[in-house]
Amino acid sequence: MLLKVPNMATNSHDANPKVISKNFRRLLEISERKTFAGPHKNVRDHVITSTRALKQRDFLETFDVIKSLDMWRLLKNKDSVLETLTSKIKEEALRTYLFPYFLLAIL
Repeated sequence: MLLKVPNMATNSHDANPKVISKNFRRLLEISERKTFAGPHKNVRDHVITSTRALKQRDFLETFDVIKSLDMWRLLKNKDSVLETLTSKIKEEALRTYLFPYFLLAIL
């Protein structure tokens, strides 16, 4: 997710975009075609929902969805991992925001 979304923003005007994960891209396209997104049932649903939020450059919603996973309670150093994850999500949301405008300025 953290690699794919900025890559999609960078290659939005490219005829042959760089492919990171075809399966992830297919799942994201399927979820975007849905008219109603129900509650999250599994990890994949959480990741797809957070990816859609990251595409909208909403890092708070992205982090909230990822943080709502049950797996975090199994970690001993949960706080430091979530802090690192927050900074990575902020960085990628900023990259997602800036890349399309940067590329338009160059062209």
